[in-house]
Amino acid sequence: MGVSNANIASKKATVQRLVEQKAFARVLAPYSGIITSRTLTRGSLVAAGPTTPLFKLAAVDPVRVMVAVPQDVAPSVKTGMPAKLVVREYGSEIFNGEIARSSQALDPATRTMLVEVRVPNRDGRLLTGMSVKVSLTLPLPHRVFEVPGTAVLTDAGGVRVAVIAPNSTLKFVPIVIERDQGSTVLVSAGLNGSERIVENATGALVDGARVEPIESRPANAPPKKPGS
Repeated sequence: MGVSNANIASKKATVQRLVEQKAFARVLAPYSGIITSRTLTRGSLVAAGPTTPLFKLAAVDPVRVMVAVPQDVAPSVKTGMPAKLVVREYGSEIFNGEIARSSQALDPATRTMLVEVRVPNRDGRLLTGMSVKVSLTLPLPHRVFEVPGTAVLTDAGGVRVAVIAPNSTLKFVPIVIERDQGSTVLVSAGLNGSERIVENATGALVDGARVEPIESRPANAPPKKPGS
């Protein structure tokens, strides 16, 4: 009797193993999405283990956008903050999303923090791999001033800008640059916001020299007439 029960248990185990093996014939995706690549064809032999993947699957709703946020505003990133996306192919149309999570760590090479933005994509217009422009409204942890990049002079005296004193003389002021944005820079220390800054600083400027300041005006503004 004991031998018969053992045989029955063995047969049941064999059946269960075969059922489980047959279940492997059906491949289930871990999430819903679109198959973007198929690496095997019908009839190909598939073996268990670290082999070539069967498919590549992309989740398209919502889409995930990875953004590198600079160090100066990284502490202000919070989950749920709104984000706006603009895609060149769709002109000025704005796609609204929100911050889903962040790495909570800075890349030591770039001093940026990786942030994931999720954007609803029910109509599938946002395609996987698209290049987009992301705008985040993040408060700076401290006050900064934006000045033209041409106003910054870097020489043996350090990083400075030339300001015009109330008596119309030049004075070089050392500054700390928070971020270089190309045409402009953000200054975090050295200025209080009330200064008149020389827009094009060169090494020919002399500290203490008397100058006649000319206020800058938009490029498309008509020139002022004498006496006006």
